[in-house]
Amino acid sequence: TERQMYDLLQRRVDQFPLVFGSAIAFAPHRYRPDRRLFGPYVCEDGQGGTRELDLAESYDYASPDVDWWWGTRELGEARWSAPYYDEGAGDVVMTTFAVPFRRGDEFWGVTTVDIALDSLKDLVGLDDLVGDGFVIVDRQGRFIAHPDPAMILQTSPALDAAADASSELAGAARRMRAGESGVTRLPRLRDGNEPVWLYYAPIPSTGWTFAAVISESEALAFLRERVDQLVMLMAIALGLIVLAVILVSKSLTRPITELRTAVGTIAGGSLDTDPIPVRSTDEIGELAGSFNRMLADLKDHVARLADEQAARRAVEGELEAARHIQQSLIPREFPPFPHRRDIDLHAQLIPAKSVAGDFYDFFLVDDDTLVFLIADVSGKGVPAALFMAVARTLMRNLATVTRDPGEIFSRCGDMLADDNPGTMFVTCFLAVYDLRTGAVRYANAGHPPPYRLAADGTMSAFGTSTGTILGLIPGMEYGANEERLDPGDRLVLFTDGVIEAEAPDGTMLDEEGFEAWLRDMGEGDARSLTEAICRRVAEYEQGNQSDDVTVLVLGRPSNASSAG
Repeated sequence: TERQMYDLLQRRVDQFPLVFGSAIAFAPHRYRPDRRLFGPYVCEDGQGGTRELDLAESYDYASPDVDWWWGTRELGEARWSAPYYDEGAGDVVMTTFAVPFRRGDEFWGVTTVDIALDSLKDLVGLDDLVGDGFVIVDRQGRFIAHPDPAMILQTSPALDAAADASSELAGAARRMRAGESGVTRLPRLRDGNEPVWLYYAPIPSTGWTFAAVISESEALAFLRERVDQLVMLMAIALGLIVLAVILVSKSLTRPITELRTAVGTIAGGSLDTDPIPVRSTDEIGELAGSFNRMLADLKDHVARLADEQAARRAVEGELEAARHIQQSLIPREFPPFPHRRDIDLHAQLIPAKSVAGDFYDFFLVDDDTLVFLIADVSGKGVPAALFMAVARTLMRNLATVTRDPGEIFSRCGDMLADDNPGTMFVTCFLAVYDLRTGAVRYANAGHPPPYRLAADGTMSAFGTSTGTILGLIPGMEYGANEERLDPGDRLVLFTDGVIEAEAPDGTMLDEEGFEAWLRDMGEGDARSLTEAICRRVAEYEQGNQSDDVTVLVLGRPSNASSAG
């Protein structure tokens, strides 16, 4: 929204005192087809605050004579503009850093940060430079900084005339325009006979050039002073080094040898060494004391690490046992009914941790009736796995008492809510499937609806929600609906670990992405479709699985008939 863009620009201006203003200048008719230009802009108001305006109401910023917009559009990359007086908007002398932005491959506009030249001059500290022989010039030879404020954004006729009369200055001017750095000795630039030195260097980020003129006497005086100081310091340092070597060599030899021996012992992998005797309070004594403390800390750390590793192995063993127990609670043999040609069913559960909160189940209550379900417990890890075991056991037992999915959910929800101090809950889709007619009577407690892949190639959501999540609120009633699977149809059940899978850049797969996958996967039995979905999820997440992934596929074979 426009308000959000102005707030974004306000934060950008507030972020750093050097920023005078910031804009988002849309290309013609990009922001809205009925609006040619829109350029929200926030800048300082000269009274300690800021003001908001639309650049399109001040001037036509998309015209070819506006360098910061048109030049950035033509170049197609971030750049500094030539300095200019921003009349009608900022009303100050400024330079603009502009970055183009696109939607896809199409140019949509330019976003900017404006720097007032006065603020830039203060930040860099140009006023603190000694003398008046410095300038900053842009690519066109205009002054960005000059001791005389009246020269800002002006060219220097006097300098041009001097360049015409001096081959050295003319060559330096060419190199400055070419973005080179260097030093040129000029015999005659100022009044008098004393030569001067011209120093110049580019400012790469802007394309400007900094130049300073210093008289030869000033330059060489400083150099002579520094040379004399360095020679004196080197002589003193050399004398002190020789004296220190003579006085310290004997006192250093013995403790250093002991320290080297102890370090070698530790480096060999043995901590069985005695502390080093501390005989002095100087640096060697401090080093010996530090080594002794390090040795004691290292021994203590190794001991604690061994204890932690033993505890970790015990926990890992318990988690492994819990994983085996959990796996034994869900069907693992496929095909589950090899003697039945009227059942094409496969499922797969990939836990995010050692144990999972997802689960699935299926079983025959008689020769013609199959109960199948898929569920997702809130949370992950051991608590979710325990809640999953309780919920799965309740649903399986209740399914032997009644074949009404709504009644199973109502009774199971009450039982889970009676003793649920952790306020955990479970979403679930449970169905009773008539193998003879293809009728599927189901209940959905807040679970993502399955997808039906019809025999004619069409895809649609299967069923609707018949109630809320299980386990939080006692006394909830759940309804049940019925739909039918035609021969050749396949039903794809899944948990939110599939549609909420995230790529490394944070992009979520979501329902639209999953539906596109299902359309691409085409034909195939339940096993191939289940394995293809789980493989695609793993490839999408690239090893960064954050939630349990569970998929169950049930197909009604087109030429099925019971074999037992």
